[in-house]
Amino acid sequence: MAWAANLPQSSRRQREKLPSDRLFNRRLRGWQEEQQNQCTKTPCRKRIKRTVVLLSFENTYASAGGLATVIRYLPAALQGIGERIVFISPFHKNIGSTRDARRGGRFSCVFHRYPVKCNDREFWVTCFEDKTSVFTSYFIAIDGCFESCGSPYAYGDQKHLVRDAFCFSAAVPGVCAKLGFTERITFHAHDWETAPIVLAAREAQRQGVLKRCSSFVTLHNSFDAFADREDYSRFLGIDHRSSSILQTCCGLANGPVTTVSSPFAAELTNDPLQKELFAPHLQSVFAGKGLLGIENGLFGDHSGWFSDEACARARTGDLSLLSEEKNANRRALIEQLAGSSGEDRIGRIRFGPGQRIVPLFFLSGRMDLGQKGFDTVFHAFSRLPKGSAKLFFCPSPGSLSPGDRTWNDTLSFFAEYAKERSGDIEIWPYRLPFEQYQVFLSGADYLLMPSFYEPFGAATEGLIRGTPVVARATGGLILQVLPIKQPPMPSFYDQELENVWSGNSSSGILYRESENRNTDAVQWRQILSTPIHARVGIPLYERMVDALGEGLQSAFKLYRNQQDYLGVILGGREIASNFSWQSAARKYRRIYDLLI
Repeated sequence: MAWAANLPQSSRRQREKLPSDRLFNRRLRGWQEEQQNQCTKTPCRKRIKRTVVLLSFENTYASAGGLATVIRYLPAALQGIGERIVFISPFHKNIGSTRDARRGGRFSCVFHRYPVKCNDREFWVTCFEDKTSVFTSYFIAIDGCFESCGSPYAYGDQKHLVRDAFCFSAAVPGVCAKLGFTERITFHAHDWETAPIVLAAREAQRQGVLKRCSSFVTLHNSFDAFADREDYSRFLGIDHRSSSILQTCCGLANGPVTTVSSPFAAELTNDPLQKELFAPHLQSVFAGKGLLGIENGLFGDHSGWFSDEACARARTGDLSLLSEEKNANRRALIEQLAGSSGEDRIGRIRFGPGQRIVPLFFLSGRMDLGQKGFDTVFHAFSRLPKGSAKLFFCPSPGSLSPGDRTWNDTLSFFAEYAKERSGDIEIWPYRLPFEQYQVFLSGADYLLMPSFYEPFGAATEGLIRGTPVVARATGGLILQVLPIKQPPMPSFYDQELENVWSGNSSSGILYRESENRNTDAVQWRQILSTPIHARVGIPLYERMVDALGEGLQSAFKLYRNQQDYLGVILGGREIASNFSWQSAARKYRRIYDLLI
């Protein structure tokens, strides 16, 4: 296994800001030693100039979640530490942002309907370059592909998405050759939609299209797709048994599987929800290839949300100016709510005499009820005394279409609670413009993240804007939300939690239900297969609602002590500063070095 190069010990200049940094170093050394035991060639310490080709189905102009945000920051950070970066993504022609960017002159055509061959298939590819990007970015259109609207994954038939994923990966090596990148390429694929590059790159080397290339896959979720034997043969020219794409491609990749936080790496191989429901078929791959967590950087800009003077004074113990500026942000949110006349709005938040000081919770995200846990919030919130708190909810359709039956049935569930708690709950059932989202996020008293699982999670979005987070203790949220009180945690997190919560600062409230190893897997299956209006009564679900209810009570108590609450705001901003794209880039570069 010649790719198992000898990795030099990490420099002390690469500061370990997160406890998970030490865990990554330890696990990477262990993985390296295991590969060296199988390696017969002399390791090379010299850094070799290479081209790193990052592949993602999402991009700046076709976003569905956190992956698009990662792709906005990670390539630039890699370029900043000296890597030669090329980003390639599908040209999603029917998505509005893509059309707007093309009309606005952001794209220049590099080549038009160029025939790219893979196996016996010929793809007619048009390649655009984004001239406004700070790193080299290409978007490829293939005749008959990437025709979804609204979301890059919004296909009526999953088989069409699999087909387009295979077409994309099959075309990439030919596109690289046409662009002049033919040798010493490291393909860094993100999620299952681009993982087939592992197979396409092997075939391209066999045919002499590319020389000396390697590949590995980063998982931003545990989503996977099944491909049959005909798909592998038709698109990639290989005779392979029917299997999931991640099973095949991660197993044949040159490097370890990586994911976006060390706690999520632990969950993928231990948590019943992941190990037994979402990724049981990947357990042998994780055991054989290794699984490493690399935390994302900040989802946003840390500066500008509070004045330098307010932050400086707060560090000396004077929180008065920080309080004034947070209250100004809160007033801006309330003014936006009061001034809105949206016809789709459900319910209305009203503040009576003396209620200006009650906490306002903000809940937002795509309507994925198999992950986000929004329904648990409404059950728990209903237990608070009327008028004691406000809840503002902004769900976006995600892969659903506004107006379809599933979307309407889901909204009706939340609307019932808004009706029962008139004046306390307001719902805007659509994706907010980014500027307005920032107003709501910075003005809310708490950001709610009740996720069933969260590979990384964007808690730092709230923290850098001065909004403490109430979150279920899962995935990357465990590292971002340092709690005022430690929740009970399953034992499989022990290594991930080593010294994580040992600091003096806090950034919010974490809650976690007690575990029952004998029944949790069965009850997770029940929860995910049951409509949200019927989930009450499932013991695991009840324990989650109870734990969240206690979390809301803790948030309510903290908010009443404004000095302590403002201290958590300051702590959150300091904790968020530990998350760095430069740190993530350095870790990925160490993996690239192993693949030479």
